[in-house]
Amino acid sequence: MIKILLYDNRRVIVAAVNNNRPFSGGAINVWRRRRLRQSVAVAISILRPYGVNGVQHGDDWLPGRVREVCPWEDRVGDGNAAERTKSDIQGKATSIGEDSGGVRHRERFQSQHCWSLAQRIVPRGVTPYRLRAIPACARVYQQHTERVCGLDDREGSHHAQCSVEKDDDQLLEEEVDYLRLVFIRLLSKMDECFRFIAECLASKESGGRGFVLNDSWSEYLRILKDLYDTSKVFDGAEEMFWTVLRFHKNMLSALVVAFVKRGGDHRWVLDNKGVTNFECRRHLAMILFPAVEEDFDMLHEMLIDRSQVLAESFEYIGRAKPESLRSGLFMEFKNEKATGPGVLREWFVLVSREIFDSRHALFVSCPNDCRRFYPNPASKVHPRHLEYFRFAGRVIALALLERVQVGIVFDRVFFAQLAGIRVSLEDIRDADPCLYRSCKQILEMDADFIDSDALGLTFVRELEELGCREVVELCPGGKNIEFNSQNREHYVDLLIQHCFVTSISEQVANFAQGLADILSSSKLQQFFQCLELEDLDWMLYGSENTISIEDWKAHTVYKDYKESDCQISWFWEIVGRMSAQQRRVLLLFWTSVKYLPVEGFRGLSSPLSICRTAEPSNRLPSSHTCFNRLFLPEYSSIAVMEDHFGVITQEHIASSFGLS
Repeated sequence: MIKILLYDNRRVIVAAVNNNRPFSGGAINVWRRRRLRQSVAVAISILRPYGVNGVQHGDDWLPGRVREVCPWEDRVGDGNAAERTKSDIQGKATSIGEDSGGVRHRERFQSQHCWSLAQRIVPRGVTPYRLRAIPACARVYQQHTERVCGLDDREGSHHAQCSVEKDDDQLLEEEVDYLRLVFIRLLSKMDECFRFIAECLASKESGGRGFVLNDSWSEYLRILKDLYDTSKVFDGAEEMFWTVLRFHKNMLSALVVAFVKRGGDHRWVLDNKGVTNFECRRHLAMILFPAVEEDFDMLHEMLIDRSQVLAESFEYIGRAKPESLRSGLFMEFKNEKATGPGVLREWFVLVSREIFDSRHALFVSCPNDCRRFYPNPASKVHPRHLEYFRFAGRVIALALLERVQVGIVFDRVFFAQLAGIRVSLEDIRDADPCLYRSCKQILEMDADFIDSDALGLTFVRELEELGCREVVELCPGGKNIEFNSQNREHYVDLLIQHCFVTSISEQVANFAQGLADILSSSKLQQFFQCLELEDLDWMLYGSENTISIEDWKAHTVYKDYKESDCQISWFWEIVGRMSAQQRRVLLLFWTSVKYLPVEGFRGLSSPLSICRTAEPSNRLPSSHTCFNRLFLPEYSSIAVMEDHFGVITQEHIASSFGLS
């Protein structure tokens, strides 16, 4: 005789017994015993964060009746439904019909927030026995959580037991039902926790006491990981799990950013990127990079001539050992006194601009978006092109490591290959609009027209390189394969792979190796798989949103000026009259950053400051970009100030004057 006993005494206890003795397996075979023990172990591992520490066996059990009310009744909006359920379940097991009871059981879930998918988890074809057992099992967990949370401090042992005299197959089914409901109850508790965090955050935003992440909340991530693993066991549970997390996307992302450190494995969050925001995905990607040493003596030093920025940077970066670059960079321009983070940011922008300049034939810009680049198939005209691709990969990796927006973004065909994703037709839309349209037309053409051989195509491609024409087969024997309606999709795929994968495979491989020199080869694809293309755009380019003057003011402090001083009022009035381009140039002059991070001004390395200077009023403003300081003379009128800012908001001046 097999019995399963479910107890509650500050622990949820699951035990199997044979004739009221600790289970030894005499009644069922070894395989089933293993399954039973695994189920018990899973239950305990799920509940351990809630105080479950072990398994306890018991002798007595309550047969026949269920005397407790289902624990979800207090969360149900429909009180009548709860009463009907109570009258059906409590005391009279025989009054629960298989169909009506199942409907009522599902109604309780459907009346709760986010539980519309629970109908897939509630067992189908439930028996009267199982409907009696499910609320009893859930009651066990309710009593457990009440005690753990301090809602019931009474001493002693309180047992809510459910037992079965069933064969071993039915026993396993009952275990699965119980674990399913434990999963749902835990997910419900996590929903409540997320709501509490959201209330705290809302309180901060409305001027309340503030929002401070409690260190103990880091356990939520481990609990969620266990729930995710468990959700894969039950039909529909995984979809339910992601539905809850999507609803609390910002709260989950806040926990990830606050508590996930280097070395932790929380990649499960990225199994559904819809539950994360940009800050979360960026954080998970950036912790793959090595930590930058805070040792000035270990920095890789560079002294660069502005007129030779590409060639000299290649010697310093391309020839260096990877481990020396991971320690951080110290940058100076020849014959200039300025040093520090602002100068380093400027160097990143300048060298990136040179690397991707079409004059060097390393990269090609997209016709539809000149910011986007992919490797040039004809780059071999540059004798050391593969070395320069590896150098370019190092520069981009270092820019990401230093969180510098370099003003360059990758085309989708380039991003896909770095992420290990197969390039598709939609990926080439920006890189080659003409080829994209041609391929779309081929796929949409009438089958009879194609089969008439009106196009006269075979599986070859004509190339023109350095004035020479060459015919290349898209596959072995391609010149002998006739194009028809049956193989046109294969033809288009081979054409895309040849144009955008095979033709630049060496360039991509060397660029990837440069990235891996900083990041490590084992983490390279993982880094790109953490991100969407738009995420990488924001990391390398920044936000193109219009600069908010109110946000600018909110993140600006004053030194030796007061906000009420006329010079400060004039300054903001002048900024308000500037064009969007002039504001970006002013920002570049002030910080060496032309495009803000996605977070806006709060994403900058330090607050902006306006400092009074003793310079005469005929002098232009100056800046220390390392610390985001603007030095503003005490101008005598708004007209004089506006004239001076009209000079420095010319881009060629902002890029070379007053930066230090």
